[in-house]
Amino acid sequence: MVDIPPDIKWFARLYLQETKYIRPDLLDLLRRNVIENYNSLVEYGEIFEKEGNENYLDAFKRQDLNFMYGWGKYQIERANRRNPLPSNVKVKHELNESMRGNWIDVPEADQDHVVMYIHGGAYVAGSIDALLLPYRVAKATGVRLINVHYGLAPRHPFPEGLDYVFRAYKWLLNDFKP
Repeated sequence: MVDIPPDIKWFARLYLQETKYIRPDLLDLLRRNVIENYNSLVEYGEIFEKEGNENYLDAFKRQDLNFMYGWGKYQIERANRRNPLPSNVKVKHELNESMRGNWIDVPEADQDHVVMYIHGGAYVAGSIDALLLPYRVAKATGVRLINVHYGLAPRHPFPEGLDYVFRAYKWLLNDFKP
């Protein structure tokens, strides 16, 4: 069983509120994830403060948008460094009037079909820069994958994020059949 260090119990409470419903093996995974998230919070907090910003814990507790976006971006970059894609995987940025995203091509990918991948985050979090899960989907399906960017709330209020996704889908229909 993974134990949460006493000095980060306040942080763990944010994530581990209803643990009685979680299987023990998944609870250990969740506890490890909490410790990793806390470590990334401290690492990014030091960067945040060196840039002349306020105390990072104050910014975190207030859910300051600039801090939260910066920390989210830092977590993605950190994950990409720890889990780099294989060198034979091609990532190409797509930018046009209808959409923005990343094409992910695995070796021997079927070029006639495409998976439209929309990262999770309920239109308020996430990024197309998180590449590991979309890569795994592309590898498992054996086809090209487009990881679609969409605007995140609150900077892009509902339904803007959904509109981004719908435009991307319509754009893909011009070249691919569903």
